[in-house]
Amino acid sequence: MDLFIGDTQSALDLELDGTIGEFSVSNKENNHKSIEVKYLLTHVSLDELSTKDQRLLDQLSPVREVFNLDELDFDEIMQRDIDDARVSLELIPYLLEDKNSGLIKLFPPIVAVVLPLERLSKRPAKHYPKVKTNSKPYSPSQPDVLKEVMVCGEDGLEVFSFEQMSKKNQRYKADGAKLRISTQNSALAIVDGQHRAMALLALYRNLKGAWGQAARQPYKHYYEVWPESVIKKFDTRSIQLPVMLCTFPDLDEDNLGDIDVVRAARRIFLTLNKNARKVSDSRNKLLDDQDLASECLRETLSIIKSANTRSASSLRIYNVELDQRDRSVISNPLAITSVSHLYYICERVLFFSDRLSGLQKNSIRMGARKDASAAIERLQLKDILSQQEQQETKRDNYSDKVAMAFKKSWSEIFAPLVNSLLGDLHPYKSHQTAVLEQSTWLDRQAGSAALKSMLFDGQGTSRTFEDFESNLSQKMKDDPSEWDAPEIEATRNTIDTLNEQRKGVVKALKDKRSTNFYENLKSGEFKSLLKANPSQLQLQKLADELIEKVFSTIAFQTALLMTFIDSTEAAVEAGCQVPQSELFTDYVAQLNKFFTPVKDSDVTRISDIFMGKLTVQDGVVTIAPTNTSFRDIVHPGLEMQPDEWPRYRYLILEIWRPTEKILAAKVASERDALRLQIQDLQYKKLEELRQKELNVVDLPDEERLQVRAASKGRCDEWIARFQK
Repeated sequence: MDLFIGDTQSALDLELDGTIGEFSVSNKENNHKSIEVKYLLTHVSLDELSTKDQRLLDQLSPVREVFNLDELDFDEIMQRDIDDARVSLELIPYLLEDKNSGLIKLFPPIVAVVLPLERLSKRPAKHYPKVKTNSKPYSPSQPDVLKEVMVCGEDGLEVFSFEQMSKKNQRYKADGAKLRISTQNSALAIVDGQHRAMALLALYRNLKGAWGQAARQPYKHYYEVWPESVIKKFDTRSIQLPVMLCTFPDLDEDNLGDIDVVRAARRIFLTLNKNARKVSDSRNKLLDDQDLASECLRETLSIIKSANTRSASSLRIYNVELDQRDRSVISNPLAITSVSHLYYICERVLFFSDRLSGLQKNSIRMGARKDASAAIERLQLKDILSQQEQQETKRDNYSDKVAMAFKKSWSEIFAPLVNSLLGDLHPYKSHQTAVLEQSTWLDRQAGSAALKSMLFDGQGTSRTFEDFESNLSQKMKDDPSEWDAPEIEATRNTIDTLNEQRKGVVKALKDKRSTNFYENLKSGEFKSLLKANPSQLQLQKLADELIEKVFSTIAFQTALLMTFIDSTEAAVEAGCQVPQSELFTDYVAQLNKFFTPVKDSDVTRISDIFMGKLTVQDGVVTIAPTNTSFRDIVHPGLEMQPDEWPRYRYLILEIWRPTEKILAAKVASERDALRLQIQDLQYKKLEELRQKELNVVDLPDEERLQVRAASKGRCDEWIARFQK
């Protein structure tokens, strides 16, 4: 119909038919009622693509393509990365498979949320515009049949509308059911089924040449092994997937509750993935809305993510591995810490109230600690929360007001300490400035978008690329005829080139990191050797060992913060009145002085403590094993587990000499007690070895005295290194 002057054209430009339904999302905050989800169940197909199918496939996208993640708050990042290797080499072949005609391919729906966008922005809005519902007779001939229309947004600025028929208060689920969406004012963000959705989207984009958008380009190379000529060999008429498009009509601008659209979408994601293919432990921790440790974790990550070119700290969000396969090991070469590391730290700061003592493994089951009284005390919330709120608050049951108070206090008291330790200590800074330099270098290189995205944009993309490269190689080797096409060969060459480039960037990063680590050397033999050849293998090995096997561990990072917190709290109880900020500045300065080599003796001391005796002969650096390194004296055994962080606490107490008198006395007292413990550990170790040598159960007194002297000598040699 022609528009008259004054008419406003609707923004709803994508119309979908299907079945309308409702379900509820749990809303645990303050025991409020559940959030209603109104959805349309439809399907999308590659069979003779209609205009509707094409527009839906163009609009439907994984979260990584819907939004520029750099522009989102950390709390708005809802999903894990896509395993493009699995999609390309497993799911697409399964979709196209036609050899087993009797095989039934049944897929659950792809679930997407119609997210409202902020005006003139691609950021998700917290709430929908006002939602209104009206009804009128469907036609004069059927006055008892009503057409119900639910519209979100004013004329010309709508986000979505539902249309369905009803009769005598009974709604028709399918007859006449429609969902209209504005492709300008909303985004269709996939919250479940993104891998099977990506398989369909990749086929569609290859058939239509629809990879042009910048957000899609970094992932194109994974799917170029499926060129149009190969896809058309298969019968694509049967490829049809159900799609459920969800909205939250209650969460419009008039809603005064605690939950918003983004949090409701995240709740759907968590609920659906509890019984689906296992989501990583770290991703579940990120998304958990009912865990005070997760609340503080996200607050810490939000602060890290907000860093920019003017930030004093070199720590960036890509230095944090968000999605780990192994909860204790970092695999991303850019990362220095991880979600698991930071969550472990948050748990102990909040719920570990016992005063520290000894080297023993700290094996308390923190997940079972639900009482929040210690956290309220440590976060200084007793004067902020009411007595009733303090009594009712549990780790996994709390109001939104309590969550806000926790996050605010955490961001003021402890998040700055974490950020400073991980951003300012020299070994971390050496790594992070090297990463920043590689990021800047890649920005200047033409055609490096895929490489930059692989390393910096996603948390699992580098790992996914490795899987893709190895799996594709194996498939081409196992069945050459299936993968014999010029386009696929060209793709393989592209993958090989990218792989070499990625290895080159990682090597350059490590080389630069080593250079940064030794850059403060003023003079001496090591300075001369590095000036002649910066790639001194043994010196670089020492820097790598320190950064990757000590500073990047959960145990060391936990010890860094908990040592300071425990000792300063004990000092305050004993009368120390110096502000925490002053004590912390001194703490960081002393650790930095120890771990920043300025002269040759600093380098040899670090090597003696962590690796072995470092010597130079005829310009060649060697490191010889000793029996007085950290592994020999403090932690004799296999790789240190996270719960063994008190052993690193002892190491830190040997380095830290507080200038404040009360704190210094507390640290010295604990250090002396721990020295006796390591001497006892060393004695037991040597005693056991001597018993085996002599084949006796009990050592003679003379032997026992010799073992005692030997153990004391080793420990004295170890302790002397910290006093140089």
